[in-house]
Amino acid sequence: MKKLLSIIAVTLLLTGSVYAEEVNYPYDDFQLQDTYQINDGKTVYIEGTPVGHTIWVKDKSSKELNKVSNVWFFLGISKECEGEKLNILFATQKEYYMWGRH
Repeated sequence: MKKLLSIIAVTLLLTGSVYAEEVNYPYDDFQLQDTYQINDGKTVYIEGTPVGHTIWVKDKSSKELNKVSNVWFFLGISKECEGEKLNILFATQKEYYMWGRH
């Protein structure tokens, strides 16, 4: 029984490392919130920050993340919508101006 459990454990460890995707994060305290795999082989990484979210994208052949945008709130990705639109990101941008007096 111990031999069977050890074989299963080793198999799980080896297969996990084979399918793990190598990524070089832009800085040490990168707060990964979510990842999305889109149809063209790219992976979208959503970073949670104190003032919103940052959207990063990574090509399949690269280990580096490329910054797409800073947004106030990220809602998700639609794989397809009506018409020929594919991989649509839904996010909100907070734009306001301080009007008034002290």
